[in-house]
Amino acid sequence: MGVKLLFCCAIFALVHYFRPRAQSAQRLQYHLGLVLALGLGLSTLWTCTWYTSVSFFESDFAEYCVAVIEMNEDITQADIPPKRSRLAALLPAMLSKVTGVMNGFALSSILSTVLTFLFVFVWATALGGVGAGIYSVGILSVMTPMVLMPQFLTFYPPIVLATVFAAAGLALWGRFRTPAMALMCGLGIATCLLIDVRGVVWAMPFWVGGVCLLSLNMKAQNVLSALLLHIPIWCSWFGGWWSYSSNASSLEKQLDVRPLYVGFDESNPLFQPPWTVDSGFVWGWFEPVQILDTVAFIWMQRSYPVPEAFLEWQLTSDGPRDEIDFWTLAMGIGLICSLGTMLFRTFGKGKVERVLLLLCTLSPFLLLFHSLQSMVEQHIRFYMHTMPGIAVVVGVGMAIRPPSKFALKWWYRVPQRLRIGSWLLAVLGLIYGIHFTQISPFYARAEWRHAWRLNATDWSRMVNMQQPVETLKPYEQVCASELRTEEQAVKPTLYP
Repeated sequence: MGVKLLFCCAIFALVHYFRPRAQSAQRLQYHLGLVLALGLGLSTLWTCTWYTSVSFFESDFAEYCVAVIEMNEDITQADIPPKRSRLAALLPAMLSKVTGVMNGFALSSILSTVLTFLFVFVWATALGGVGAGIYSVGILSVMTPMVLMPQFLTFYPPIVLATVFAAAGLALWGRFRTPAMALMCGLGIATCLLIDVRGVVWAMPFWVGGVCLLSLNMKAQNVLSALLLHIPIWCSWFGGWWSYSSNASSLEKQLDVRPLYVGFDESNPLFQPPWTVDSGFVWGWFEPVQILDTVAFIWMQRSYPVPEAFLEWQLTSDGPRDEIDFWTLAMGIGLICSLGTMLFRTFGKGKVERVLLLLCTLSPFLLLFHSLQSMVEQHIRFYMHTMPGIAVVVGVGMAIRPPSKFALKWWYRVPQRLRIGSWLLAVLGLIYGIHFTQISPFYARAEWRHAWRLNATDWSRMVNMQQPVETLKPYEQVCASELRTEEQAVKPTLYP
């Protein structure tokens, strides 16, 4: 498999060599790349049929459904479940007012997926050029979790979009160094802090990267950029009072692995209940003096020995072991090649700065992917969160182009627009070729791809008309009453 991956990367690198690079061609290629990213994002609505026969799936749907219903009643003080945020519920809630609850979730997931493709293109282009952006969305379009994301009726698609937006903002700030880009970077970090309690894990490396890009030169533009970077973050603290309820589940509770480990190592005293936590991090609500306690808690969590029985359970035939191995290999090859791509770029103050920018935008995605096997159950929603980073590192790596000592004079005699069109057609052919050709390592039905367990058990239980509403759980009763009304469609009708 490694040889196939290397060969595939070499083909893309060779094709990238022929990309028209004149300054006059860059804008047209960028706009065409945006159109391609939009098309690939929408194409997931049809390519998903290669991976599953279900029209939609969910996880803990009752909680998300109740959050949307509450947001529609009162957008300022909606009584949402402790593990959810009002910002994450905002998009499906706004859409559900027009289309109904189920179609609101479906449209939210579709829009989030398409916008994720667009921001991945912007992110990778800022790092490695237009070719890197096009290759990144091409790789993203062959990743099973991303292909299935439009069908996932939860808040995870908007959360994934928020983290990709933040990564794109940091990449743009590092690429162009204007106050406007500093503001965009700050807005991305603030969005991460408000979209989910765990978003601080993503916001921190993005903030570190943004601060490292600030020059020590106290020119007016640098001071303005520093202010515009941090004003949205400062404002987000007060936004946390709205986005999170007063009883929101803290970061510590959501990251605590002891309830997960105890079933696999009941004799270990480290995992025995009660699972006490001395701090409670919720952005906007926690006491700043407790931040050291939160850091200590996270450090302790990472120091717990992972039960062998848990790892064996994670890597059984029912787990995505082969898919993890494939993307780990692709990530390793892509990271080495992407470092080469950044070394040959010319923006910024030097090679070290460009490499730092690459690592800061990628680190949350790659570190999460690395830790998933030991910290959470193997659900597709967690891998949705990591795939954009892996796509970018592979896409930027494929765009490596060391300086050439010879020129292809015949190629440059071809009219520029014809060269651009020919190159894009060749890339589009490669993207679909690697997806639907059996000999390709990225083949849609390759043996390494995992058959993810997709279901809608909560939804099925709630819309079962033969089951009285009173027999359901409290959250399910609220959602079932809404879905069973004549005005609401019990299934999303937006999918092809």
